[in-house]
Amino acid sequence: MQLIEQERLLERFEELIGESTDVDIAVAWVGPGRAADSLLAHADRTQIRIAVGLSGNSTDPATLRRLMATENVQLRVATAPRGGLFHPKFYRFQTPTASVCWIGS
Repeated sequence: MQLIEQERLLERFEELIGESTDVDIAVAWVGPGRAADSLLAHADRTQIRIAVGLSGNSTDPATLRRLMATENVQLRVATAPRGGLFHPKFYRFQTPTASVCWIGS
């Protein structure tokens, strides 16, 4: 296991997206910014699967539309049963030589 310092998190995310052939993400929400831009910039050669929640109105509709309009992005909107909160923080990056998983809280 390797820990990533917070100030390097986005930089490492961008590095892993650039190296990956497949990316799986399950998160509570998505929004605009460098992470979404990096995903979209590499979607022409990376298969991206995202499950995202809508709770709390934190998911940005424009970012959802951008992801849905991108060919190699499979997007699923997740709902929690009985009014619960879909709130995972899971990222899996498949590079040619390794699988890297991030799990957060």
